[in-house]
Amino acid sequence: MRLDQENTEQHESPSQQSPRRIPPGRSLPVIMTLPDLVKKAREQLGELTGLAVGSTVSVKKGESGWCVQIEVIEKKSLPDSQDILATYEVMLDEAANLLDFARVGMRRRMDVTAAAGAESGA
Repeated sequence: MRLDQENTEQHESPSQQSPRRIPPGRSLPVIMTLPDLVKKAREQLGELTGLAVGSTVSVKKGESGWCVQIEVIEKKSLPDSQDILATYEVMLDEAANLLDFARVGMRRRMDVTAAAGAESGA
């Protein structure tokens, strides 16, 4: 190596320095808005199941990430009131990466279900 090359390499300006590498197993924090998180959950569930995504039922923050409940059309029927709808629970990490999903319920579109904890009138 020539002396002038050695001096150039040793005295790089901060703008010429290579970016720092992130150690394996670590990542930069990701800022994700709630609408963006829900959008990613809906997109990923639709891609994985091949089903038409309907309503977002709920979003909850947990210790290991986010839980999003999404209603999808399992089976299209005529009339529409006979469509079979399913509720899926989608788990996402802080960066909105899908961790897992599961179907947690099914109903006909015309069947209205009471919210959990709601009292039924007699």
